[in-house]
Amino acid sequence: MVQGRRKARCSCAAAAGVALFAASTPVHAAKLAWSSPRDCERADVVEARIEELTGRDFALVEQPNFDVSVVHGGEDWQLTLVTETAEDTSRRELRGRSCGEVTDAAAVAMAMAIRAAVPDAVESDPPTSAAAEPAKAAMAPPAGASSAKGEAKDKPQPSQSSKSAARLRGSVGIAAVLDTAALPGPAPGVELRGAARWGWLRAELQGAAFAPSTATLADGRSGTFSLLSGALLGCIEPSATTVGVFGCAGFELGRLAGEGHGVSNPEVGTALWSAARLELGAGLNVNSSLKLDARVGVAAPFSRKQFVLDGEPVHEPAALSVRAALGIDFLW
Repeated sequence: MVQGRRKARCSCAAAAGVALFAASTPVHAAKLAWSSPRDCERADVVEARIEELTGRDFALVEQPNFDVSVVHGGEDWQLTLVTETAEDTSRRELRGRSCGEVTDAAAVAMAMAIRAAVPDAVESDPPTSAAAEPAKAAMAPPAGASSAKGEAKDKPQPSQSSKSAARLRGSVGIAAVLDTAALPGPAPGVELRGAARWGWLRAELQGAAFAPSTATLADGRSGTFSLLSGALLGCIEPSATTVGVFGCAGFELGRLAGEGHGVSNPEVGTALWSAARLELGAGLNVNSSLKLDARVGVAAPFSRKQFVLDGEPVHEPAALSVRAALGIDFLW
């Protein structure tokens, strides 16, 4: 009889424990739907950040439900956050320079939505970090606001981690160029170029070929001149979403050649072309892999070789030659 009573007591205690556990576990846990590029799969990191900010296990939160979608276009990342509660559904868009920046901001937004839905979840304000502070200031309208066509697209301030997340990028391109005074007259040409970029800094290698230009003396004798050159430039180019400006400086080496016509002893004369280069330009980012740009600058030769025909000067490069270019670059 005593043994039977003990078994009954144990069964009651076990049943009470199961009932208590069931009562403390939400019937419908909040859901986090996540869609992003492969290099931005941070759902687990965001859940951990939400738990840090709210002081609650995300699996024990009943509402709201969240739907996160991340896309990467050009140099910007865009995150769309849909928050769904029993009463309302809201939508926010966040932009930033990195995946970490926009997802950190989204974690703060979701933590605040959870605190608004369950006011007694945490009595004190959630802890703040250096990365979360600018995200709070950049958040869109409150969770209760309805979605509209004219909703603001907020842009969080860069965090320290995103500032250090610069990566090496490359490009190749082709351009139509014009030189005004290295040859006897303005000479069009074609330029090929390749560049490597790290943050605001860009190193660029150029190779150009200019169409021949002719200088004629009074007696009909003439000389035809051509220029082949290669240049190495260092550029400063601040990051820009659509239109950006840049400045470059460097040097150029090449071959300046001239051939005489109507002379007693025609021959081809060549000289080393060397010059300092300065450029200013503006670029239009069509998309993440295509860019158009326009440039204008100068080439200042270090030495100016004089060409002669039968002892008579026929051409000498100017002390300063203006260069202009229109080009297209393919980025990766």
